[in-house]
This record gives sequence, C-alpha cells and structure tokens, in this order.
Amino acid sequence: MKRKWRKVCLIVLFFTVVVMVAVITWFYGEFSHDANTKGFRISADKTIFAPGDEMRISVGVNSSRIKISVGDLYLAVEDPMGHVRFYHKVSGWMVKDMPFKEMATVRMEEIGPYSLFFVLCHPGLNPHDPQNWVAGVSETVFVLPKTEIAFSKQQDDKISFSLAFHPVLIAHGAGEIENLRCTNTREALDQNYAKGHRYFEIDFCWTADKRLVLIHDWKKSFQKLFINAESRPTLERFESMRMVHHLTQMTIESLYHWLLKHPDAYVITDVKEQNIEALSFIAKIAGDLTEHFIPQIYDSGELKSVEKMGFKKVILTLYRKDLTDSELFEFVSQNRIFAVTMPVRKAFSFNHIEALKKKGISVYAHTVNSLEVLDYLQKKGVYGVYTDVLLPR
Repeated sequence: MKRKWRKVCLIVLFFTVVVMVAVITWFYGEFSHDANTKGFRISADKTIFAPGDEMRISVGVNSSRIKISVGDLYLAVEDPMGHVRFYHKVSGWMVKDMPFKEMATVRMEEIGPYSLFFVLCHPGLNPHDPQNWVAGVSETVFVLPKTEIAFSKQQDDKISFSLAFHPVLIAHGAGEIENLRCTNTREALDQNYAKGHRYFEIDFCWTADKRLVLIHDWKKSFQKLFINAESRPTLERFESMRMVHHLTQMTIESLYHWLLKHPDAYVITDVKEQNIEALSFIAKIAGDLTEHFIPQIYDSGELKSVEKMGFKKVILTLYRKDLTDSELFEFVSQNRIFAVTMPVRKAFSFNHIEALKKKGISVYAHTVNSLEVLDYLQKKGVYGVYTDVLLPR
C-alpha cells in the first residue's frame, strides 16, 4: 500500500513540475518581445549586475488599456536556477493609473539571467495559469562576474564581428526599428542591412487562407503592429492593412524579391506552426535562392525531411523542445547541422558547449542585446547570438 501511494505521489509531483515549467516557458516566450503589454511597464535600475548587487524594480500602469476594473496584482522574479519568488501581491486591486515607481528591491547573487514579471489576474484565480492573466509584462536582466562587467567604450569601438560562414550576430525578427522589435518588416530589413547585418532571423505564420507571411504571431505582435488588428486575416486582408510607423508588412514572395536585391543576405526561419509544410513551400518559392534560407528545426526528427527539400544548412533550436544532453550529442554526432541555438537562460547553465565545439557545432543563444552578456557567453564557448540591437559594425 505504501509503495502504491509513493508511486502516486511521484507521478503527481512529476506532472506538477512539468506544468510549472511549461507555464514559466510560455510566460517568458509570450512576453519577452513586448516592452509594454496592455498598459503594464516594468524595468530595473540596470540591466547588468554583479553578484551581491541590489536590483530595484519599478513598474507603471496605464489603466485605460486594461479591460477589468478589479484584479489581483503580482510582481515576481525568476532567478537563474528557475526559482520564482513573488515580491508584490495585492488581492482585489482597483485598476488605476500607477506612475512609474519602485516596487521591490532584490539582492542578486547567482550568475545568469533574472526574469522580472508584472501580472494582473482575474480576481481569485491562479496566477500560475496564463489563461487567468488580463495583462502582463516581462524584462530580463543579467548578473555577470565583476571581472566581466568592465566593458569600456574603447573595447566597444574595436569590436568587429565576422560575416563569414558562421556569423556572430543574427538580426532577431529582422532587427529593431522605431524602438520596435520583431517587426519582420521591409524597413527593418533595409535599415539593419545598411547597418551591417547579413543574417536575419525571420518569423513566419500562416494566414487564414494558408499563405505564408512574415509576422511573429497573430495575437500580441499582430495587435501591436497593425491598425484595427483582430483575428487571423486572409492574405488579401493582411496585405491591405496599415502598420504602425508606416512600416511595410511582407509575404514570403516579397521576401524572395528582397533577397534578389540583396544577394549576400541570408534568412534563418522561425516558423510558428506547421514547420515542415512551411519549409516545403519556401523551398518551392525560393528556387535558386534556397541556399539563402537556413531553416530552424524544433525536433531532430524534422532534419531528414528538410534536407530532402534541398536546404544545405540547418539549425536545431531548443526553445520548444529541450533535448537531454545524451539526445543532443547523439543527434549532432550522427548528422551534419549548421548550429545549435538555445535560449540565453539555457546558455548560461549549459555545461557542454566546448564538447559541441569539438564536434564542429557552433552554439548560438537568443536573445542577447548587451555586449557584456555577449562577451561573457563567448568566453563560455558560445559562438554568436540572435540580437535586436547589437550591430556588426
């Protein structure tokens, strides 16, 4: 009987951990690209800290953008070990404008990334369930060894990033433009190409009539970037819509024409759904430009199908499915891939980067917008990063 109950308890504990990891991963991925989601703002007094520093967290609220009048308010911090601690909880909070002000002080000890979360939930509901969130925003800061923080302007001026076979910098979502990230627009491509980028990570989604277009998602990004954005549009509707800041949306066809005019540029794909179908479509469209597309695969089982499409370089990304170390090493030992990409949080804790390098595999981390963090990761063996703002020159 005791064995039976012990087994039941272990099963319950396992699924609890899985759910919590899924929630944190969803939360981080859902809000990591938004500086201001539904009227919430959050920031720390710095983005780079040394062990022992105290971080002061400030938040602000624009009540006009929030749909409920009463909710439960939470301010939480996830440390590099994945532990989440709540620093501010208010049950039955009356939604109102809150000037940008300090709300918590956190002592920083562990080396690595800290994720800050500011969330409003429906009253009385579980804040760990994303379905209960009315509004939320996140920010990421880093703790680095004191010896790594003194990154002088003289060093900045001397930095030169290679545009060789393996680039150090990849423009995330086509790179930042107008203080917006992951726009995947023609202007972002043009501007960041002019600033030296040649490798661009691009997000792809399907329209309602199954056409492939450049956008991060049909929820927050769609609503943030487009005027009168509602549900997933058809291709005709997507092309006729107006974007903020007079930006220009793109389809796979318009991206193809852009590449024709920029023959030294390369696209790294990030397909949000039906990856194999999308890559098959891209391969048919691209023709002679197929070598200018570097697909990301999310599961080792996708590789053979992608190789048959004619793609020569393939990246295994770990942000959706985190392989065990043994699974990862077995995969890279048996297959030729361009690189392995992992979330920056994993890059800080991953202890086998040198082992991958010995197998000829370059490791990338995303998303990194600080020279200090890039420098630290490269000393750990990370080859390059996906970035919104860092420039090749």
